[in-house]
Amino acid sequence: MRPTEIWAEIHRKNGSYILYRKPGEREFVFSELEEITSFSSAEFVVCSFDSQIKKAYSAKQSFVITNEDLKSDDSPIYSEFGLQEIPQNTSRETYVKQVQEAVAEIKKGAFEKVVLSRRFYSNGISPELKTLLLNLPQSDSLSYVFCDSQYGLWAGVTPEVLMRWKNGVVSGMALAGTRVEGEWNEKEYQEQKTVSDYLKNEFEKYSVRNIEVSEVQTKRAGILEHLCSEVRGEIDSDTVLNLLDQLHPTPALGGFPKMETMRFIENTEHFNRELYGGYLAFKETDLLEAFVNIRCMRIYREGIVQFAGAGINSGSDAEKEWLETENKLRVLGQVVVGC
Repeated sequence: MRPTEIWAEIHRKNGSYILYRKPGEREFVFSELEEITSFSSAEFVVCSFDSQIKKAYSAKQSFVITNEDLKSDDSPIYSEFGLQEIPQNTSRETYVKQVQEAVAEIKKGAFEKVVLSRRFYSNGISPELKTLLLNLPQSDSLSYVFCDSQYGLWAGVTPEVLMRWKNGVVSGMALAGTRVEGEWNEKEYQEQKTVSDYLKNEFEKYSVRNIEVSEVQTKRAGILEHLCSEVRGEIDSDTVLNLLDQLHPTPALGGFPKMETMRFIENTEHFNRELYGGYLAFKETDLLEAFVNIRCMRIYREGIVQFAGAGINSGSDAEKEWLETENKLRVLGQVVVGC
């Protein structure tokens, strides 16, 4: 059987798998997944935003699927998952009001920063998966399709690395602030600094040695740009998974302080983020790479649900934050057209 035929067969049986292309790579890797109980032995881990969903998997089989494989097989692969109920979109009026409430809480000293997200359901749009993969941009991002019989079918292209550990060296990416064009302002620099300071402090709590923080740079992700710095140091392998769980979610997707903002998000957004804002982690003997699940969507037979958020602090303008989420939704929205 051709690689795409093996994928299609597993897909039709609602088997678990991930099809991914890591940053800088040209081809996709397909792994059929089997759930296991040991996270220390896992080759792949998926975790939801609120950590209520967390699964460890081993790979039953893995192989490369090339772009030529995707182009040469003309049998379509679509989502097999049906909607239980139509998701309610977050309206502009509602989102602007939520941001204004968050800013008011910040100015009262309740917390420093919070990320408010919205979801957007597009009815009648369900991409053909091989075409979707071909349309995903080859960039410094993780591109993937993930399927699990319990959690559904997801796809995304995320530029954000939550944590990377290789041969004793650990790093975290402080990615925050978003623009399409123009100059960075103080609000965005402060938003990014909150994430960078959080990573550094958490590294110190876990006795990460020789901690260094890089200069802030601009990182391009498709039509968007973000402020980005890296916090790195040295840590032993036996504490890596504990550090990962301690970091998640960072203020780039949740807020700061963590407990206060998680409570505010739960009471404000009125929907379950599910795997949006969670992480996808790949493990080998001396390597762990965990990517934050942003620029993502859940795919149903009837349509797609996209998620996007914006970081809110005391300098936020509610209308601009709405526009930021619109720009983030465009990233995958443009990819889906024609699939």
